[in-house]
Parts: sequence; C-alpha cells; structure tokens
Amino acid sequence: MSGTAAGPPHAASRLTVLAMWTAAAFAAPLAGVLAMLVGVLALAARLPPERARRWARAVARFGPWALLWGLAAWWALGFTARGLMVGAGTAAGTWLAVAGAEHLLPGLLPGEVYDVVYQALAGLGPRLAEDMALGSAMMVRFVPLVRAEWQGLQWGWEAMHPDPSFRGRVRRAAGTVVPLLARALARTEELALVLWLKRPSAPAPPTRWRPADWAWLMAASGWLALMAVAGREGWLWPWQ
Repeated sequence: MSGTAAGPPHAASRLTVLAMWTAAAFAAPLAGVLAMLVGVLALAARLPPERARRWARAVARFGPWALLWGLAAWWALGFTARGLMVGAGTAAGTWLAVAGAEHLLPGLLPGEVYDVVYQALAGLGPRLAEDMALGSAMMVRFVPLVRAEWQGLQWGWEAMHPDPSFRGRVRRAAGTVVPLLARALARTEELALVLWLKRPSAPAPPTRWRPADWAWLMAASGWLALMAVAGREGWLWPWQ
C-alpha cells in the first residue's frame, strides 16, 4: 500500500502502533502532549509536498471536532480550572490521535482500509480477516452517509416546523432520531452488499513482520508506558 514509509511496513504493526499512539495521546500530561505535537510536526516536515498538504487538510478539518470534545470535557467538570486542563488535554489528545493516524495510514480510501485490515488479520484466518476488513471499510463509508441522512431529515423538519429557539432545536433533533435509525438500517444493508461486491478479488497475501515493525512497536510501547506513568504521577508538568 502507498504511504507505508510514514510508519511500520506491516499492516498489523501499523494498526498496533496507531492504537498505542492514540492511547498515549489521551494518557499523557500536557507536557507529553506538547512533545507529541512537536514529533507530529517534525514528521510532517519530512513528508513530500503533496502528502504534506493532504495531511494538513485532514487534521485541519478535524480541528473543530477536537475543540468540541475539549469544551464538552470542560463543561462536564463545571468549567473549573482543573476542568480546563482536562478539556485542553482531551482536545489535544483527540487531535493528536487523528494526526498520528494520518501519518501512519495516510488518506486511506475505503478499499485501502479493506486491504490493510485484511493483511493485519490474515494470519488468524481468511474468513475472519475478510469479515473484519469488510466491516472496517463499511464503517468508513457509513459515517458520511449517516451525517448526510441526518442533515436531510433536519432540513425537512425545519421547513415544516420553523422554530429557531433552543427548545425548537431539541424537538427537531428528537423528532428525527427514529427516522434516522430506520434509514440507517436500510443503508447498512445496501452498503454491505455494495462493499462485498466491490471487495478485492485477491487481497494481498500475508507478509512477515520486519525489524522495523518491531522497532516501531517497542518505541510506541515505551512511550505509552512513560506517558501513562507520567500522567498518573504528575511528572513533566509542575502544576499537575
């Protein structure tokens, strides 16, 4: 698959390192998050120009969502000073998880997701690998479809019952949940059939792990352990 130079060569190790990176992003204290941010930007500076632009667009698009999760965490803790630190860590961790995903698995299309997951699980059995790969590709495709269905239902409800107040927005959201679920179930069946028909006829055969895979895995394990201990003990940040 294209773009594997940004991370471990084997699909299974790429997915494992990505999971560890994401966990470390949420476990790290703020100083650790800053260190991860520096590492992400250093990797981005080494990317070819076209991939660097694609990466920048991907993580910039997710920036508002990361901020939303951070504000939600701050709100849940009563807008306190401690809650602000937790919210900042949540927002930064969410953004770093996406930034790391774009480095290790850059700009994957649903068909490429199928190949990566199949390679990662092929050693456990072809049937399991195919089922999991199909499910993963379907999730990538399904999220934009659900969002589009939700927007269509919201616009239709707003045209019939225009009410810009907060209470009106709540009623509009509640009134579209059941139709959205019904449409989502129908779309799921259609999408599963389409993706099954479009799946690669001969996925890539299983490959062996290389020394670079183990090096990435050990580095990610060490960093996750360090961030977990540092976050719990209050290291690396004098005000924690």
